[in-house]
Amino acid sequence: MLQKDDLSGTTSHIELRFAHGKDEPFSLFVDADIEPNAYAFDIPSDPKEAEKFWLAFTAGTGLTVLNSYGIEIGHFSLAGSQQAFDEFVTLANR
Repeated sequence: MLQKDDLSGTTSHIELRFAHGKDEPFSLFVDADIEPNAYAFDIPSDPKEAEKFWLAFTAGTGLTVLNSYGIEIGHFSLAGSQQAFDEFVTLANR
């Protein structure tokens, strides 16, 4: 029988589905490393993909994470992320 720890060190393709009110959701796909109790991924290094990620993150009101089978593995509220991002940029530019 396959155990959870047997997948550790494996990479999986996951979907980050950003919601914004009643607009159609926007999805980004990333390769994530499977760890014993979590998934880990880097923000895209391609400037255009990184920009899409930050735009979706700051404008989104919710984030649903789906594994490579399309099964929801996490859901997060992004309420306030635009304000937090703006405050971070303001502090960083000081």
